Amino acid sequence: MAAGRFKAILTGIIAAAGFAALFSGAVYPDKAGDFISDFAGVLAQTDKLSISEMLASVKRETGIEMQVVTIRALDDFEAAQDGIEGYAADLFRNWKVGGDTGNGAVLLISVNDRQIAVEAGGMDEKFYEKIMTEVIQPGMVPHFKEDDYGRGIYEGARALKKIFSTPQHRRLPLWMIMTWAVLLSGAIAAVILLRKRSGNMVKKVKSVENAAQDLAPTDTGEWGGGSSGQW
Repeated sequence: MAAGRFKAILTGIIAAAGFAALFSGAVYPDKAGDFISDFAGVLAQTDKLSISEMLASVKRETGIEMQVVTIRALDDFEAAQDGIEGYAADLFRNWKVGGDTGNGAVLLISVNDRQIAVEAGGMDEKFYEKIMTEVIQPGMVPHFKEDDYGRGIYEGARALKKIFSTPQHRRLPLWMIMTWAVLLSGAIAAVILLRKRSGNMVKKVKSVENAAQDLAPTDTGEWGGGSSGQW
């Protein structure tokens, strides 16, 4: 009787463990390096060095932390149901790329699936369209078709650096954003004071307010919709 009860309990535990594994979701490995996690093993050491130097310059010059990730297949990380964009976004969140401000981007390559995805914090749909037309298709896909992943990733990182360096996409460090916020708050307060003192300066006040808004750096810290392609 006791043996039968024990067997039933053991069977239940095994079944529960099976269901837990089935619904556990994707697997998120730890980062393998400061900038590159070559889980697919497709990059030579010289490639890693040149790409790391490029990504270090991106962070130094734009304030954006970029992570390059290669995997053999989404299935290896139980992420097939998430898709390449979904898994890139999940890595972005789980690794906290870019820190608290979300100043970061993940470039994910799934070799056997022949798919590429870019996920960046706080970017809009136009940004991801530009990623497809200026980074993935012209800079990466041709090299990937030749199995030259090192060159393809390097060219992709260089193209991303160029985009991130443009004023509309440039991400500023948090301390600089806070400084701008304080200065702009002071400017707006002064404008309001002037408006109270003189009703004749209403038009000038509005122009100053508009100028202040144009100068304000945007940093939402949110995750974008992602951009993906294949070869």
